[in-house]
Amino acid sequence: MALVYGVSLSSSHGWGSGLTIGSLATAAVLGAAFVQMQRVCRSPLVLLAILRRPGLARGNITILLLQGSYIAWQFVATLCLQNAHGWSPLEVGLIFAPGGFLTLLTAQRWAGQVM
Repeated sequence: MALVYGVSLSSSHGWGSGLTIGSLATAAVLGAAFVQMQRVCRSPLVLLAILRRPGLARGNITILLLQGSYIAWQFVATLCLQNAHGWSPLEVGLIFAPGGFLTLLTAQRWAGQVM
C-alpha cells in the first residue's frame, strides 16, 4: 500500500516531495522486513528458495509484468470510459464483469494445464 501510495502521490506532489519519498522509503523498509521475516519463519508464506530456480523466477517475473500491465490497462480504460465517454461507474463495472466471470468459470479447468 505504501508503494502504491507513493507512486500515486508522485503525479500531484512530484518525485522529490518528502511525502512521496517517505512513502516509497516506507515501502522499501516494509518489503525488506517481509523478506527477512520469511527467511527466519518456520512456516513462511513464500518459500524464498523457489526464486532461485530460473524457470520459476522467469515465470514469476512474467506474471508480474502481465498482471501489472493488465491492471494498468483496466485503470486507463476505466478512466477513458468514464471521463471521455461519460459512462457511469456502474456501466464500466458491468462492461468489465464478463471477463471476471469468465476467469471465475475457467480458472479451475485451466489451472493444471501445461503449455
